[in-house]
Amino acid sequence: INSIIVTSGEVLDSLIRQVDMQADGIAQIPLLVPSERVVELAEKAGFNRVFCCDGATDQTIVTALAKFSGHILGPK
Repeated sequence: INSIIVTSGEVLDSLIRQVDMQADGIAQIPLLVPSERVVELAEKAGFNRVFCCDGATDQTIVTALAKFSGHILGPK
């Protein structure tokens, strides 16, 4: 898994309830979220690599993936 896309605070809550943040290594996977509010929630939950997409539309997510691809996938 190269990244996780979360489109709302509710989806983040659901993800957190379904995984063991430490044992599964989920906290180290880049997480793309729709707003600064969800960034704060994700960081409080223990995610270390959180990126704000500035929206939850297809276009804002694709733009964020392109923008942060070096951070998500590493150097080419």
